[in-house]
Amino acid sequence: MFFDKLNHASLYEAIFLSGAELVRYHHLDMGNLSTLLQKYSHDSRPKFIISETIFGMDGDVLPLEEIASLALAHEAFLYLDEAHATGLMGPDGYGLSTTVDLKNIPHLIMGTFSKALGCSGGMWPAHRV
Repeated sequence: MFFDKLNHASLYEAIFLSGAELVRYHHLDMGNLSTLLQKYSHDSRPKFIISETIFGMDGDVLPLEEIASLALAHEAFLYLDEAHATGLMGPDGYGLSTTVDLKNIPHLIMGTFSKALGCSGGMWPAHRV
């Protein structure tokens, strides 16, 4: 699991509970992520890149084009946490993940209704309708 160092604690907990190997990259540093992906390029295990799109503590925004390109180049599954972007960012508030073409990249987008939308629940949209 290639993991931004400033991801939310709940994402860390999920990785720890899964027993998967955690490979942290410097916050929003796509050069560092690229180096780590290259280092593990001969490892036969599936690769997952996990990041928030907007980081809740400081509002930093993920460079989506770059991370999508890295996921495609390294055949990595891309998991994007849109908790802080859902309802606020992207076309019609669908989140920042809708601003980049992900159709050739295996991915999962997580959003929540409990922040900007002001109710409870969550979603894992397969695609924008």
